[in-house]
Amino acid sequence: MNSSSLASICKNKIDGVLRCNYSFDEKESKFAFLFAPTENDTIHNINIINLNDNNEILIKDLPKDAKQRTIINDFYWINSEKLLINLATVNAGLMENSSWIYRLEGGK
Repeated sequence: MNSSSLASICKNKIDGVLRCNYSFDEKESKFAFLFAPTENDTIHNINIINLNDNNEILIKDLPKDAKQRTIINDFYWINSEKLLINLATVNAGLMENSSWIYRLEGGK
């Protein structure tokens, strides 16, 4: 940036509550944030916004057993097309952690 003034780069309305994790990709062309949807604030989703065209990708389908509660603990950009997502699953009273790589393909 060549200026210290603030400017809006994107506006997005979500139906939910923001969680603590959010970040830009390495090229600063995508912005991802973690949120809990209003209809069930005990789950987490990731929304990714392409800042060049305002297209959005919503990650809400997690690899999990339907009987187990799974949440997104954290996520990290690997590059502009991949996210490393850390999940926590409650299993028999114990917390299991796993990591998954999500590939963003053509805005879907």
